[in-house]
Amino acid sequence: MLASAGIAWLAFVGAAGSDGPVPLRLLFAVVAALAFYRAAYFVHEIAHFGRRPIIGFSLVWHLLVGLPTAIPAFMASAHKDHHRAATYGGARDPEYAPVASWSRAQLLASVLVMPVLPPLLTARWLLLPPLSLLHPRLRRLTVERLSTLAIAPDYRRVLPRDEAELRAWRWGEAGAWLYASVTIAAVLGGWIELSVLCWWWGIQALALMINQLKTLVTHAFELDEAGPIAAQIEDSITLGGSWLTELVAPLGNRYHASHHLVPDAPYHDLPHIHRALVGIPAYDQTCHPGFLAALTKLWRHAKRQSDGGDLDVLSRADEAAR
Repeated sequence: MLASAGIAWLAFVGAAGSDGPVPLRLLFAVVAALAFYRAAYFVHEIAHFGRRPIIGFSLVWHLLVGLPTAIPAFMASAHKDHHRAATYGGARDPEYAPVASWSRAQLLASVLVMPVLPPLLTARWLLLPPLSLLHPRLRRLTVERLSTLAIAPDYRRVLPRDEAELRAWRWGEAGAWLYASVTIAAVLGGWIELSVLCWWWGIQALALMINQLKTLVTHAFELDEAGPIAAQIEDSITLGGSWLTELVAPLGNRYHASHHLVPDAPYHDLPHIHRALVGIPAYDQTCHPGFLAALTKLWRHAKRQSDGGDLDVLSRADEAAR
């Protein structure tokens, strides 16, 4: 995590803080986006720490990555609902959407809308923490709809009952509000140039677009209701390939079927679990040659959906954007 975050910040300085040639600065920006994406994805490990967290890891991650990228860890703590047999693939799963039935326009819209999120997240942390505490209805909306890393359009979150998780929620929200407030004050005060903020926006937008592309090929998304562990594994996708797959699906995310089989295994154990499972027919059916192969398969499937669908393509894209 420290290596990923260090590369990310150094590359960001190379992109936003130097006077070098534009092509070189753009290269730095791409490196920064990939490194920030990998560093931010450690929130997935935090969500799975359970009862034996690494002391200080969450705090350091928040300071280096979570708060700057506007994703405090509590936004991913609902991830455990994505692994429960009673909720996976159902209405209470925040990370499951009917992607298998989307048209190409919906797929494109779900990716192209990502650059809107960085300024929206900044506004969310700047305005809603203090305002929502004054208005119960606004607080309910904030908790249910604006506090989770989710792709399911109908997902509604509830405040956790666990005191430790609730405390993490409060500290995360307070830290994100403070970080957003200081950043905006620094820009308005002239301590941070607006061009630096624009570079930051572009880098975070690219990271979010990469993450969305990866999310689209994480599962087959063909379940209509909550399914047991066996259904989770069958519905998950294992990505082969080399460096490109690793860049797009870091920290073992390429071994998603293995992850659903052993969700508490740390990311660095997943390759070993994957190799042990290869050869089992039920597991081999989840394997794809690589990220591009899985994305191409989804794109072709979406073409068939578009040809046989009842809705107009533009209305589908509008629905996906909403």
